[in-house]
Amino acid sequence: MARKNNYSSEANYILKPHLLFSLLSDFNMYMGDSLRSIEEGRVSVAFATSRKPIHDTFFYLCWLLSSGDDLLNKIQYSNKAKDYDISEFKRGKSDFIITTLSNAIDEVICPWNGKELYELLYTKDKSDLASVWNKSLHIITNDKNHTTNPKNLNFVFANNDIWNNLWGYYYSVFLHIYHIAMRVAIKIFQDIFKISENYRVINQVILDIKYLEIIGIEDDDIKSAYKYILEHTEFYCDKCASIYNNQFLLEEILTKNLFACQHCGHMERVGNYIIDDPEIEKIINNRRIII
Repeated sequence: MARKNNYSSEANYILKPHLLFSLLSDFNMYMGDSLRSIEEGRVSVAFATSRKPIHDTFFYLCWLLSSGDDLLNKIQYSNKAKDYDISEFKRGKSDFIITTLSNAIDEVICPWNGKELYELLYTKDKSDLASVWNKSLHIITNDKNHTTNPKNLNFVFANNDIWNNLWGYYYSVFLHIYHIAMRVAIKIFQDIFKISENYRVINQVILDIKYLEIIGIEDDDIKSAYKYILEHTEFYCDKCASIYNNQFLLEEILTKNLFACQHCGHMERVGNYIIDDPEIEKIINNRRIII
């Protein structure tokens, strides 16, 4: 109906943020279970619950970033869901998947490229991840690339060496994919709500600082540049509105996942998107729809 009445752009304007937050909710629900499972040592369950968010939802986030109107139009106006089904694209449209991933990666800048992500997530003959996903979901697999060995059942008789190897593999792979997914989602959010460049830079700096810390990269030049940006940025408490002591705040951001107001003790998560009230008011005004 929206397309028929020439309101397709307005429909996309409304649907895009709704789809973003719905995809994020789906991604976080499954990955939350996956992360809790791996923390508790339930390795095969962790892999099984990670497949949908990493294999499917991540792709749709990349598609929403790289060619959002195309995805939104297909969801609204296609007569068949297979027109936007990732499983269908794997059967003969690998170039589309690679291009979508590549375009999204170009938007957020990361050490991987679209072809590498495609081979990791979607190419059965090259991907160890596809094998682990298959074996986590099925007692017996007959796929030619991941066939269950005779006299065996997938992961039923696994020993500690197998579990420990898979445990390490989980963290070595998903840490980076999760980081890319965060960058993609944040970029979509920033574009939808037209976030000012200053806030984009500050939040990207904090995200990069935590990522470098987690993966164990020690680069004094990079950290010095990030510290300079944060030291020359004024932060204030959401609760009491007092200005933070930047040196104290910087130390907490660099070393912890929480930081506290030195005046009232109010706690904030480092992972929260940092933004102030005037910017929020600007977003509300920009997104207001007059009927």
